[in-house]
Amino acid sequence: MNRLFAVGVIAYLVIAPVSAFAIPCASDYSIYRKQLIAEKWTPVAVKNNIRGFTEVSTGSRIATAKWLNPDRTETFTFILWWKKMKLCISPQFSDSTE
Repeated sequence: MNRLFAVGVIAYLVIAPVSAFAIPCASDYSIYRKQLIAEKWTPVAVKNNIRGFTEVSTGSRIATAKWLNPDRTETFTFILWWKKMKLCISPQFSDSTE
């Protein structure tokens, strides 16, 4: 994920008023989580996690999920947010001019 986009999403979710347009929810995290496990990704347990998701650390509006890739060479942190009592994953955006 583009780091600039990630910073922008965090800033938007923290600063934007509730009435502002919402970033679309590409997938429910619980569905995406099953796909990661099926592809041999490993959830990395974090402190202050939420029940059922040991890799998710959450605040009142945004959350992160930490995963180790299948090659076990690096960890990835996904940005999530709450929408109608479920955790959302953002759609993929690109800043390239393809």
